[in-house]
Amino acid sequence: MPPPNLQQLLDQSRFPGRFEKEHEVIGDWLAARGHLYDRIEFNVPIGSGVILPDTLVEPYRSNAERSAAKRADVVAWMDGGVILIEAKGRAMSDAVGQLLVYRPAWEVTFPDTPVLGLEIICRRINDDDLRGALAAGITVREYALEDGAQP
Repeated sequence: MPPPNLQQLLDQSRFPGRFEKEHEVIGDWLAARGHLYDRIEFNVPIGSGVILPDTLVEPYRSNAERSAAKRADVVAWMDGGVILIEAKGRAMSDAVGQLLVYRPAWEVTFPDTPVLGLEIICRRINDDDLRGALAAGITVREYALEDGAQP
């Protein structure tokens, strides 16, 4: 069943914590695949983040730790688990690395919710990075610009 707020998400032009090219890719992904998920969240903090020295005073310490946390661009819920999604205009090997770190970070943060898959959504990805992502078990979805422009 699609998320109850899917139309609202489709109407959004901005998504929390994302750059402009990532907003566009997320919008294309939502239009193509948003209906497949039960719930969709953005900019979800996962993992332990950065631990700062106790000598740093509050509220600066907790604020800095919170803002330095790893964040999944998109978390798509389905069948009691999640797909962790990294959005990029031009995906490169860093997107692969981020997702490989996000899986165990999610499992520590949310041990009762399994990761069903990892996915990169992008405008472009080069052949080497695509092969690396696929070898790591990461699904890659390219959403090319209609006018053929480069991201």
